[in-house]
Amino acid sequence: MNRLKELRKEKGMSLTKLSKILKEKYDISASTSQLMYYEKEKSEPRNKQVWEKLADYFGVSEAYLLGYNSVKTETDIKISVLDEALEELRALEKLR
Repeated sequence: MNRLKELRKEKGMSLTKLSKILKEKYDISASTSQLMYYEKEKSEPRNKQVWEKLADYFGVSEAYLLGYNSVKTETDIKISVLDEALEELRALEKLR
């Protein structure tokens, strides 16, 4: 399940506005109906770069946008890895 609609709604943005931003900022033509189909997962962009540009615009990883993981950004990934490492260290410390 992709998170396009969720991210768009968080910004209080219409499909029309998102379509304009994609055109102006990335030179990508995506109509409001195409974007609606992407949100509803009825179709996918032929140009996979669309997902990359949408992720860039919303400041999230492509994997997060496409619903492959729950970590929004690379910084969040690094933080979660560090959190796991700290938990392991704490568990080892308790064994001493």
